[in-house]
Amino acid sequence: MSVSEKTKERSDKTRKSKEKKRIRPTHAIIGVLVIALAGVLVFFLRPEAEPPTEPVSVSGGRGTVATLENIEELLESLSEPPPGGHYIMTMNNSWTFDRWNVPSRNAYVENDIRNTHKVYFDLILEADGSLVYSSPYIPLGATLTDFALDEPLPAGEHAAIVTYHLVEEDGSEVSEVSVRVTLDISG
Repeated sequence: MSVSEKTKERSDKTRKSKEKKRIRPTHAIIGVLVIALAGVLVFFLRPEAEPPTEPVSVSGGRGTVATLENIEELLESLSEPPPGGHYIMTMNNSWTFDRWNVPSRNAYVENDIRNTHKVYFDLILEADGSLVYSSPYIPLGATLTDFALDEPLPAGEHAAIVTYHLVEEDGSEVSEVSVRVTLDISG
């Protein structure tokens, strides 16, 4: 083999070696692009979280409503459990009425048998604090349905607060708890 052939052979090996080296960075670039594309797909295809509802804090002489905004503060303020220990609420939170003086098509409130007291509730409009309904006593294990409002309300959607009053047999109030509901008056 002559010197020029050996030189040519070395050139070919060097060229092939350089080509192999060029392939390795190309593979790395392709790998990085595939990983980046997978990350972008995961980011855009993940399910969207529900936006939090706007918290509304309602408090006054008749109790306090727990909201997303004030729950930490309320939990810290509880130094001892309330009398009676707990209350299990079974109800829906969107009540539909054809008219204010016609019984609701879907509203129900149950005083769970595991509770310790009879209850009654007041339904108060969030906008102006007016009382639009006050329930009779609901004994343990009983459910209240088919009730109409006590006060007229115009058609539309109204935010309201249901305040449950836990009551002893002698009629004295033990404690209360409040929750938010929506009233939908059709006409």
